[in-house]
Amino acid sequence: MRATRSTDATNCGARFDPPRPAHGLALRSTVLEHPSEPTVRVAVITAPAGYGKTSHAAAFAGRQQRPVAWIDVETQLDDAPSLLTDLVAALDEITALDRTGLIAAGLSSAQ
Repeated sequence: MRATRSTDATNCGARFDPPRPAHGLALRSTVLEHPSEPTVRVAVITAPAGYGKTSHAAAFAGRQQRPVAWIDVETQLDDAPSLLTDLVAALDEITALDRTGLIAAGLSSAQ
């Protein structure tokens, strides 16, 4: 059984758009601001189930001026080629990705 999330993938626009957090959530401003600091290269949000990690990540992504792609890592992406195919498709959607080498290696999706 799938857990209830405070974000909903059905409220996304395009395939790799982040979900929107549910209306009225109390989000921690430090969690939303810290990853935007110029010195931060990678941010990790950790907490037990139900603490709002997905909601905070979605809210952070929604505030960005730069391109953002969102991938829900689910069972169909349990193998490396499937995950890599989705990563390439997401990067292709938000950047000017040169797929030349990827197509030759069989790693580029046709989506």
